Amino acid sequence: MTGRAGLHQSNCGHGVGHEEFFSKTRIVFSIHNMAYQGLFNPTDLWWLDLSAYADDFMLSDAASALKAGVIAADAISTVSPRYAQEIQTSAQGYGLEWLIRIRSDRLAGITNGVDYEVWNSETDPNIAANFSADDLSGKKECKLDLLRRFALPEEPERPIIAIISRLVSQKGYDLIQQAARGILDTGAFFIALGAGAKEYEDFLQSWHDLAPHRVGIYKGFAGEPLAHQIEAGADLFLMPSLYEPCGLNQMYSMRYGTVPVVRATGGLDDTVQSFDPKTLTGTGFKFEPYSAGGYA
Repeated sequence: MTGRAGLHQSNCGHGVGHEEFFSKTRIVFSIHNMAYQGLFNPTDLWWLDLSAYADDFMLSDAASALKAGVIAADAISTVSPRYAQEIQTSAQGYGLEWLIRIRSDRLAGITNGVDYEVWNSETDPNIAANFSADDLSGKKECKLDLLRRFALPEEPERPIIAIISRLVSQKGYDLIQQAARGILDTGAFFIALGAGAKEYEDFLQSWHDLAPHRVGIYKGFAGEPLAHQIEAGADLFLMPSLYEPCGLNQMYSMRYGTVPVVRATGGLDDTVQSFDPKTLTGTGFKFEPYSAGGYA
């Protein structure tokens, strides 16, 4: 089964009229993360009326909704150009790299966008003071406000390194664990917002307990206002991801005068221009090797 000759021409119990009505419909399938494939028990294909297409779903011993979607689609997109290339490799294809390569003539990487009416330091109602690239005076007030919110000393001369993410291995938290002492040795504050794996939640808690005047944490998702306040008050935003289909926080950060420090993977590599000390151009700092000393 390839292209339109596949899944979306099934009767699915609705009769010929339904099938004919949708016969000219085209499908664009957008892949946001190959690691999350919608795997389910193959026996469920029967009551979904998709048993005839079992081969198009099967991946090892499970049924993969993502695999079937890729096969049935007329066009396939990802959320960044580099990620469109990366999912064709065994490292990031999660067992479907062969299928993506076969359908690569229908594949396009389209970078995620940001709503700058919502994420705008000049008009944002969620932050302590508004500011712009031409007048950064309000950012210091946002920084002080952020330190107060996390009960950290009001020492604005210290840089604030921040991260907002799910606490999962994809987001590079094992690198943060390895770099924890080095981060504090720089004299910086570290602020983290997120929830996820108990291993990383415990790590953040123990790090905070060890250095309560330097490390601020919020375990959970407090809603969008706190995320805005962190973006506005931080000096550096850390995204050391193992892989990142696109990412949005690096783009929010650049809009709020907060320098992104990212691993050069997926959309992070596409959207952040590495700083060049010779020309004084760039929008952030990138490192390639997946190691805590990758930028050294």
